Order: sequence, then structure tokens, then C-alpha cells
Amino acid sequence: MNIGDVLTLLLVIFTALDYIDHHNNDKKK
Repeated sequence: MNIGDVLTLLLVIFTALDYIDHHNNDKKK
């Protein structure tokens, strides 16, 4: 596993968390 794989994985995780967070905020309104 090289640094590129790690950065890509982190990017995917943070993107997913950000999407989920916005989705939850939309539900609360």
C-alpha cells in the first residue's frame, strides 16, 4: 500500500462523511 492509495482512501472516506452529514442535516429541517 503506497501513500497514493492512503490519500485516495482518506479522500473517499471524508467525502462520504461530508455527504452523510449534509444528508442528515436535510432530514432535520
